Order: sequence, then structure tokens, then C-alpha cells
Amino acid sequence: MEALFSITTDKILVLFLRHPKAQFYPNQIVHLTHKYPNSVNQSLKRLVKLNLLKKRKVDNYEFYQLNKDNHYLEEIKAIFIKMGLLPMPRWRLVLNKILSHPHKKIDYNEDEHQCVIEAGHYLFNLSFNPSGHLSGEFKIIEKEG
Repeated sequence: MEALFSITTDKILVLFLRHPKAQFYPNQIVHLTHKYPNSVNQSLKRLVKLNLLKKRKVDNYEFYQLNKDNHYLEEIKAIFIKMGLLPMPRWRLVLNKILSHPHKKIDYNEDEHQCVIEAGHYLFNLSFNPSGHLSGEFKIIEKEG
């Protein structure tokens, strides 16, 4: 699979997925994606129509921002990771390292340790003891609200 939408649209989505809190105006997006202005503008219209981006106008300037409320965003992000357009999250790599050897002591540095603790608390009902062994159940925690 070469592109999910179009090469330009994919590049724009990757930009926003890498900077989910950022707002960009069209000329910035043209500069950052190295794509032609007409192509970028068409893709921006398409992404707004699909409700993946939000468009905001301030004075004479248009700003675009990722619509974090879109239900398909996580699925698109996962597809982009599989396509190699986005890197796998660091916590996932570290957690995979530990979960691949659940009964073996694994050496990991302080940064990896903190990363695993946060991921474990967020995703699973897991706790990690200082020896590197994990305890708890593999239950997905349902968020309230």
C-alpha cells in the first residue's frame, strides 16, 4: 500500500499526528510537507470534510488543527505505524521487551522503567516491582466519563 488517501494527504496527516496540539496555517504545511500549494489546499479541504482536521479563521488567517475527537484517528494512526509513516510509540517498544519475557529479569534503564510504569498503569492493571518482574492481571482499564 503506497498511500492511505493520497501522498499529500498522508504527509499532512502525519504532520498533524506528530504534532497533535499544533496549529498550522496552509503556507506552513506547504513548507513542512514540500508539496504544492494547490495539492495541500485540496487535501486540507478533504481532511476537514472527513472531520480529521478542524479549520479556524482568525482575521484573514486560516489555521488547521487535528480533530482529536474523531473516532477514526487512532485507527488511522495505527495504519500509518504499520505503513512505516509514523514510528511505533516508545512505550510500546519497551513494554513489548518486557512482555516477551514475563518471567525473566530484564535490565532496562531509568527512562524505559518510567515509560513502562506509565504504560502499564494506563493500559493494563499492571504493577512492576524493582526486580523487573511484573504482577497483576492483563485487564484493559475502562475509562470513566
